[in-house]
Amino acid sequence: MSNILRFPKFDLMASVEKIIFFLALLFVFLIPLQTRLILQEGSMGGVYWEYGTISIYATEMILLVIFVLIGFRFYTGFKKQKIQFSKKMFFSFYGAGLLFVVFAGASIFWSRDMSVATERWIALSEGVALFMIISFLGIDYKKLLWVALFSAVIQSVLGIAEFLLQSVPASSFFGMSNQNPANMGVSVVETELRRWLRAYGSFPHPNILGGSLVICLALLTFDLKRKREVVWDDLRISVFAVLLFGLFCTFSRSAILGFCVFLFLFVLRMLIGSRFMEAGKIVLIFSVCCAMFLALFYEPALSRVSKSGRLEIKSSQERVSLFKESFLVINSSPFFGAGIGNYGFATIDLEDVKKIAYQNEPVHNAFLLVLSELGFFGVLILLFAFVLFFLEENRFVAILGAVPVFVISFFDHYFWTLYPGIMMICFYFGMLVLMKKQKYNIG
Repeated sequence: MSNILRFPKFDLMASVEKIIFFLALLFVFLIPLQTRLILQEGSMGGVYWEYGTISIYATEMILLVIFVLIGFRFYTGFKKQKIQFSKKMFFSFYGAGLLFVVFAGASIFWSRDMSVATERWIALSEGVALFMIISFLGIDYKKLLWVALFSAVIQSVLGIAEFLLQSVPASSFFGMSNQNPANMGVSVVETELRRWLRAYGSFPHPNILGGSLVICLALLTFDLKRKREVVWDDLRISVFAVLLFGLFCTFSRSAILGFCVFLFLFVLRMLIGSRFMEAGKIVLIFSVCCAMFLALFYEPALSRVSKSGRLEIKSSQERVSLFKESFLVINSSPFFGAGIGNYGFATIDLEDVKKIAYQNEPVHNAFLLVLSELGFFGVLILLFAFVLFFLEENRFVAILGAVPVFVISFFDHYFWTLYPGIMMICFYFGMLVLMKKQKYNIG
């Protein structure tokens, strides 16, 4: 019979590949989600201590499924041109990055608290694995970019709403804590008249929201360099403005400074390349957003920039104190460090440092923190990986792309200490690699 109903042949591996790609996009979208299961609460003197807390984030389950599916593909002998491994890869920044992860894992054995060190090492390993997934799986760059931008727009709008309403609602599902500017310990900008609540988004601190928006703004700025695509061009400009306004609402000086330095160098590079119209467009959008924000919120913006306010003076004093403390930790173990995630435990052993839980936080400099936890050898491997990255990748994109991350890392620590920060920075560098691989906007 010629009219027999025939069902299409089911391709298991093609379906697995589609699921992996979908889950990767879903993970990128949900990076800001802070829902987590606390396995062990950190405490110091009977008071809750975040940096001694062991947690499992909901998004880690998505990564776990992705890892299992990728392992299934290799186990069944499924091979595609999209994933290629060679000996050359292990002598590149990929190999150096893996060596850094191995060294960080070895530091668990000389850490004071091995359970916290193990949890931090798992987060680092997951971040490097995310970088590998983005680099090798062949996911379309544009899809990843717009998923990340859509997620960032949601965070930016949420942050703007929080700032305007001066309240952050509690949500156990999204991992958000209630924040009220009247309460002590909440991140605010203090003026003579009032306390202004800074935008949190769904993150645990405004600085982290600021860092996530800077990463997406940097990727979008590279995208603005592309030729005009009518509707897409207008959409990119609108997204740029929304993200920038959200960044200002965080009042994160490190994030704003990082993006300003990046944008200045980016525009300078465009002017050198005689791309005056595109450079003027970016400068105009940035200037209009700045002018609007300053016109509406001049008082808290001026207070944040000024060093004369009570909170600003206190913040500066605390940062100087933490810098001094980090050098004591480094001197105690200069070559191998205190162990990954064990900076806070190392400070407890210092006779010169006597603090309670909420005061025991990492030094606000990721470079010093890595040096404190992994010592000279760990930093040497990490620097080697970055040097290879800059040499092997498109230098304009790689070096300029690293600028905002390096500026922020000089003034903050979340790209190293917190799970969402690690995921953000590994996603970002993975996108810089993917940009070159897919020949997307290289210039």
